[in-house]
Amino acid sequence: DLPFEHVASSLIFGGAIHTVIEIHFRALLAGETPPGLPDLLQVYSAAWKSDITAPIQFGKGEDRDTLRDLASRMIAAFQASELSKMDGELLAVEEEFRANVIPGCPDLLGRIDLIVADRDALRIIDFKTSRSAWNETKLQEAAPQQMLYCELVRPLAREYGDRPVRLEWIVLTKTKAPSVQIHTIQPTSGQLVRTKAVVRRVWDSIQAGCFYPSPSA
Repeated sequence: DLPFEHVASSLIFGGAIHTVIEIHFRALLAGETPPGLPDLLQVYSAAWKSDITAPIQFGKGEDRDTLRDLASRMIAAFQASELSKMDGELLAVEEEFRANVIPGCPDLLGRIDLIVADRDALRIIDFKTSRSAWNETKLQEAAPQQMLYCELVRPLAREYGDRPVRLEWIVLTKTKAPSVQIHTIQPTSGQLVRTKAVVRRVWDSIQAGCFYPSPSA
């Protein structure tokens, strides 16, 4: 664990790459040509500076320059990928949705990276950076949040012919030769019911004041 007065470089790096992807798709949403690599690197640098609120804890062998070089390779890999073009109708980029999706719990507020409508489904897309390619375990760990977001966009899905909602993750790896992968889940009603039940139990525990210490070193 890091001292509270430090922030991990991985958090700032991931946020800066996320901002780059957002700018890319906002240009597409506006019907414009996305910025080139030099401009997106400037976006990365600006996002990095704006996120610094405390001393940075770099990983072994890391510094600002090595991370900027990694960012350049990741952005280039993304731009070269078919996923940067996003087939289908681009509906929203970094859009907030708020609704009561679990009776007895507060409203759920979600900020969804990307929403795309194609002939088969309404696609909810989340962007991730990762030290390595995702496996099935990592995908299942990430699924509950997206399943709740699935409920938030149900009204939008009905407007588009009651299309099924498909959950997707686009993962950019922080490897020497970065890769861009897509993972997809079509949520079942049983998975949604279980996810909602977990949230309800957590909220009930909060209401009851069941807070337990979690000591660290």
